[in-house]
Order: sequence, then structure tokens, then C-alpha cells
Amino acid sequence: MTLSLLTVGSFILSILLIVSTPLANAQTISTITIPMKVYYNSTYGVVVQYPASWNARNISTNNSPSPFLGIVLMTPPIQSTSNEFASVIVGLYPQSVNTTLQSFLDHSKGIRMSNSNTKNFNIVMSNTNSLLAGRQAYGLLFTDTFHGHSQKSLEFGTFGLEHGGIKNGYVVNFSADPITFAKILPIMLQTIDSFGISNIS
Repeated sequence: MTLSLLTVGSFILSILLIVSTPLANAQTISTITIPMKVYYNSTYGVVVQYPASWNARNISTNNSPSPFLGIVLMTPPIQSTSNEFASVIVGLYPQSVNTTLQSFLDHSKGIRMSNSNTKNFNIVMSNTNSLLAGRQAYGLLFTDTFHGHSQKSLEFGTFGLEHGGIKNGYVVNFSADPITFAKILPIMLQTIDSFGISNIS
């Protein structure tokens, strides 16, 4: 367990080192505090905190590529320019789609590489020793150009989380333009770390 936590810690610290030198000190994560809200979805059991100034919108009826089902999209207030953007999306896959974390990670990579709206997909780091909702998860840090906009993304995914007697795989993805990504990463790590599944209906 200690080794896994060290691996996760080194993955996060490596992300901080890559995105911005001022964020290299892991203590940055714990010293940044802002008002947070709690999003709860009783249908899928999703519980996650997000910045109070952001908007959270249910997207369970979206047209995401099957079998992925988007649950919630979180976005900040309107940015000052069209080049500034950020979002957090939480979604799920049926448990039967992925049987190992490596296959889950490979599936996620494959979606990006085959998406006609995505160009210049580049993996910065990836592993299968991260944590999400207290479970072993894959971690993926990548850059790409989506609909003509350069972005950096951090994604975690795990499976076997149960709600209402059904087990699914869950994904939390944070994407933003590179400057915004570096600026708000510590806050977004708090959001990702708060993700969990509640069986309270």
C-alpha cells in the first residue's frame, strides 16, 4: 500500500513539475483553498466537489460515443478570450467493457487516437498505479488539439465501483488550455481527489 501511495505521489509531483515550475512543490496543493460546492447524482451515485463559482450540468442524455456515458460537465465562469477554457467531465463505462486497468487505459488512448476531432495526440505520462475513489486507477496526462484548440488533459479511471447493485468503470477528466491548466491544476486535483460513489438513494 505504501509503495502504491508513493507511486501515486510521484505521478502527481511529476505532473506538477511538467506543467509549471512554481507548482513543483506538492505543498501547493494543500495551501490553495477556495469555496467548493458538492455535486451529487442519485442515479449514478456520483459525489464530487467543485469550485463554487463553476457551473455543473447533468449530461446523462448526451450523445457521447457508446458505450461511454457522460454524467456531469463542470465549467468555470465565461473566460475572457476564446483561447481560455477548462472543464471537468465525469462519466462511466459499463463494467463489462474493461476487465483490467491496462485495458481501460488502452481503451481511453484508443478513443483519442481514433477521434476525427482530435489531432496531435501526445501522451506525456501514464500509469496504472494511481488512485480514484480509494481504488487503484489508471492515470493519464496528455496533450492534443481538439476542435482546433490546443489543450492539456489529466484523466483518472477505475472500475468495479458499485451503485444500486451495478458495477461500472468511472472516469474523471480535467482539460484546459495549457496556461489555464497550469494555473488551476492544484484546485482540480482537489476536485478529482474528492470524487466518490455513494449508495445512498
